[in-house]
Amino acid sequence: MIRALLVAAAIAGAAISAAPTALADDLMYPDKPGRYDTDVPGMNYDAHLTAPCTNMELFTFGRGPGGEALQCRWIENQWPPIYTGFWVATYELYGVQDVGAPCPKPQAAAQAPDGRPLLCLGGQGWQPGFFTRDGFFPR
Repeated sequence: MIRALLVAAAIAGAAISAAPTALADDLMYPDKPGRYDTDVPGMNYDAHLTAPCTNMELFTFGRGPGGEALQCRWIENQWPPIYTGFWVATYELYGVQDVGAPCPKPQAAAQAPDGRPLLCLGGQGWQPGFFTRDGFFPR
């Protein structure tokens, strides 16, 4: 009798302790990565902030688990030296744009039809390249 009661209590305790864990997996990232209106061709939907990546030249954009826009970038002067890029946060994406076309705001990102990353440079429109702490570097 006591053994059956202890077994029943152990089973109930295991079920109660496992329930919050199962719910947390579904709610950890309520916005599942998928297609957004501003996504670009070659988008990586398995990107994770600060994870290593290799697509640093063309088709550099991805989405993290929560749907945040990320870009694969080389981090200069890192020690110890690592020869891959890393997923970093990027400006709001505006889809595929033509070089020199007008853009909506200075802190915006897009992709050229050939896969190069573009930045909005105000009056200059969309320009291929990227910003670092040292300024804008055209591609």
